[in-house]
Amino acid sequence: MFAIIIDIAVILLLVMTIIFCWRLNNKIIELKSGRKDLLELVKTLDSAILKTNTNISELKIMSQNSAVELSALVSQAQEYISDLNFMNETAAKLADRLEKNISDARYVSEKLRSEYGRTEVANDVPKHNPAEIKPEPNLNPRPNPNYGIKNLKSGFSKAKEELISALRFVK
Repeated sequence: MFAIIIDIAVILLLVMTIIFCWRLNNKIIELKSGRKDLLELVKTLDSAILKTNTNISELKIMSQNSAVELSALVSQAQEYISDLNFMNETAAKLADRLEKNISDARYVSEKLRSEYGRTEVANDVPKHNPAEIKPEPNLNPRPNPNYGIKNLKSGFSKAKEELISALRFVK
C-alpha cells in the first residue's frame, strides 16, 4: 500500500511536470513571436534615432547659418542706425541754420524796409552788398547778421550749400 501511494505521488508529480513544461513551451513560443515584433520595433526605433540625429545635425547647420545671417543683418542694421543718426543730427543742424537764416533774412528785410521806407517784398528792394548793411547796436542780438545772405562766388547761401553737400554725402 505504501508503494501505491508513492506511485500515485510520482504520477501526480509527473502530470504536474508535463503541464508545467507544456505551459512553459507555450510561453517560449509567445516569446519567440514577440521577439520578431520586438525586433521590428527595435529596427523602427533605430531608424527613428538615425533620422533624429540627421535632423539635429541639419538643425545645427541651419542655426549656424541663421546666426551668421542674423549677425550680418544686425551689423547692417547698426550701420543704418548710425547713418540715420548722422543724417538726423545733420538735418537738425541744417534746420537750425535754416531757421537762423530765415530769422536773419527777416531782420535784413526789416532793416532794408526801415531804411527805404518801403513795405514791398524783399525782392523789390535794391540789391546791396551784404557788407554795407550794418545793424544798429543793441537791435540785433545775433552775432552775425549776414549769415545766410548769398555768397557772391557761388550764388547760394552757406546753409543751402551745406544742405546740398549733406544730400550728396547721403547719396
